[in-house]
Amino acid sequence: MDAEELLEKWKKDSSQVNFAELKRFFFNQKIVAFLEDKKYEPRYWKYEEKKMDDFIANIGQELPEAELVCDKSNKRLFLSMKNVDFELTNFGIRIYDRSISFPDKYASYDMANLLQKFDNAMAEWETEFRLFCTENQQTIENCEKKRLVEHSGKMRVLSDYLECMVMNTDLMYRQLLPYMCESIVNTLKNNRIEPVCNTLQFNYYKFYFKTDNVRLDFNRGGSCYVGLHSADFYLEIDRRIPQWIEEGKELEREFDKREKIQQINENTIKVLVKNKMHELNFEYRLNQKEQYHYQQSAKPIEYVLEVKLQKGRKLVVTIPPDNIDRVRKILDSIETSINAINSVPMNHRIKFQSVGREDWTKE
Repeated sequence: MDAEELLEKWKKDSSQVNFAELKRFFFNQKIVAFLEDKKYEPRYWKYEEKKMDDFIANIGQELPEAELVCDKSNKRLFLSMKNVDFELTNFGIRIYDRSISFPDKYASYDMANLLQKFDNAMAEWETEFRLFCTENQQTIENCEKKRLVEHSGKMRVLSDYLECMVMNTDLMYRQLLPYMCESIVNTLKNNRIEPVCNTLQFNYYKFYFKTDNVRLDFNRGGSCYVGLHSADFYLEIDRRIPQWIEEGKELEREFDKREKIQQINENTIKVLVKNKMHELNFEYRLNQKEQYHYQQSAKPIEYVLEVKLQKGRKLVVTIPPDNIDRVRKILDSIETSINAINSVPMNHRIKFQSVGREDWTKE
């Protein structure tokens, strides 16, 4: 799959287009091709304690360059290799970085050989991914901004953008294992990062460190979780936030522009409807379409035009909020529709068909 196909798949298949989904798509195609090329047959294996114990006991011989790490505080066991960290669990072996999915059904097949080849391949894939992101940076940024404008709101778009940029940066780096948390915190303190209530106070946010993730609270509001990284990573985030704030303000201004255009459209629609109804001498009501909380977005809300008809009926027409030419066409055709409906006898009803559930007879 080339870059263009991957980007199209990302924009089409993702329920919510974001950078995390793009990374999953990219590495998934690499992993699938890797397993097929190496001819690893899938094996469904339920956990057997002896198999895992034997694998751990032989790691020194089969994977001499790997390090077996035990996080005693959380009773978790990790296998740290040159390019990838794996977690050994009661259900098998998984990649510690959950933004990359490694099929569980391969977890017991020639494990040492599989992990070694996988670790060797990962360095090349990460280089390709960085190059892919660099070459398609503008497309990726445009998709991210479009997502924020469509699914965020003016009051929160800045904090949403900061969260987006921090998490996207997080996805470009390898996460560190939990046992390194204390040393990272100490390194930051040595850089004169002020500790406040068991957290670290940066210029633009506070970090709350846990064993394997870090919660970031922005001074401007909003928060997000990132993985555990070196001290330089968090210092770099702090340095880049001013630039991201300015970029986020550009999105706020985009909302201002949209609001002005929407207001102009609203006023135009009201005038067009009023004039047409006055011309036709019809009684009417024009309201914005009801919208439930879970449906709310930055998109303008449609209008609903109700026109009083004869025989105790009414015509209900949906009016688009952002296409004035289409509104004019709808209003120009409305008299014909009203006359046709008024001509239908009172005891007749027009209803939707139940597709595939009704039997019809034609003689």
